[in-house]
Amino acid sequence: MQENQFTQEIIQYSGNFRWDSKRIQHSLAQDLTELHNFEILHDFTVEKCKSDLFQQSGDNEKIEVVLDSIFRCASRTKEEQQLCSVVPELFQIGKFLTLCTFLHNSKKIKGESIKNFVHHNSPMNFSDCDSPNHSAAALEESEVDRFRKSRMRLLSQGKVYIKNTQWNAISRDSAYEWGFYYDLQNEPCNVQDVAKRLKNLYSGIYRVLRSDANTNFTNRVLDEYESFVPRLKKISYENYLQLIKTIKTRILSNKEYYGINLYRLEKRLHPNIITNPVKRLEQCISNEEEIDLLMKSVYLDEVCFPMAYKKLLSLPLESVAYFAEIYPEYLARIQIESCMILDELIDRNLLSPNWENLFRCISNELAESILYNLESLDFSTTVNSQQKFLRILNACVVAELAPYFESGDLIEKLML
Repeated sequence: MQENQFTQEIIQYSGNFRWDSKRIQHSLAQDLTELHNFEILHDFTVEKCKSDLFQQSGDNEKIEVVLDSIFRCASRTKEEQQLCSVVPELFQIGKFLTLCTFLHNSKKIKGESIKNFVHHNSPMNFSDCDSPNHSAAALEESEVDRFRKSRMRLLSQGKVYIKNTQWNAISRDSAYEWGFYYDLQNEPCNVQDVAKRLKNLYSGIYRVLRSDANTNFTNRVLDEYESFVPRLKKISYENYLQLIKTIKTRILSNKEYYGINLYRLEKRLHPNIITNPVKRLEQCISNEEEIDLLMKSVYLDEVCFPMAYKKLLSLPLESVAYFAEIYPEYLARIQIESCMILDELIDRNLLSPNWENLFRCISNELAESILYNLESLDFSTTVNSQQKFLRILNACVVAELAPYFESGDLIEKLML
């Protein structure tokens, strides 16, 4: 395929997803080697899927063959090869994330308008003909606006926020999760309180770090940390665990998007990579050992898959830092390229017309093998659990703000 033709295809297929397609196009255009490697992978995969042998396969098998082919044949840098040798499970993790990313971002899957979502999910019962609010148009519009603003505030608190890609709708895979916005109001006060405190915990830190660095920046950073610590200390580990139990029950009650919902739970609230490190910290016999574990947890913040986390955690701190930088970039690149290939295969009718349901079912099946069984989470505590929990939540902030602290203060701040 001629380079110009393939570039046009990238523009076309990257635009079929609700992500920052211009950034992706620019990134590939800046790296001609990767562009060439992607073209080879693309052409090889598409030709393979045209074969009679492939077309004679079952629907599930076709998807498995495509993903296996992509992840085994995709080019990798020397550093990525090292990472994959340390964590061979990345192949399975990559497949799972590709299917989740496709289900969440593909424009082939229609979302639900925020207005419609609020109409059917709000406890004000706007959709109920017998409700006094059924015809309260002004009240419903106000509730839609309130939900929209709350949603955008939550999205903007992420480490990466691209405003124009947060389209004004609820994706099908995330509708059940966003429903918790309303269901939370029916939970006990301690669960509501800890959910709110966790949601707002880092907002001040993010705000000051994104602010103008030319106006008394260091003092503003230090002042914000002083405000952060009292907020942190108000968060109860017992209440956090109760929140996780609540969400666990909710996920298990509706398994349509079980895989994606389990992934989001671990990605956002870290039940596995908080409860396990709490127990590890309780077993540390020295401050040095505890500090080493806390710093590793900071570097591994993006690694929410237990097998990968455990293998990287066993490495020296320098190696953890090295691989933690490679990990998200490698998976992000391979997900994006895989999604664009899958999109073309669907357009060419080389995959089953039932692809959406198949993607969902396969991702659900993969979830427990690469994440965990929700029933396996250990919610036991000791008298030291609260302290260790707070140290984990604090460590990422101390690491981020380290350049602004006096060097002698770091250990004291870590061992909160």
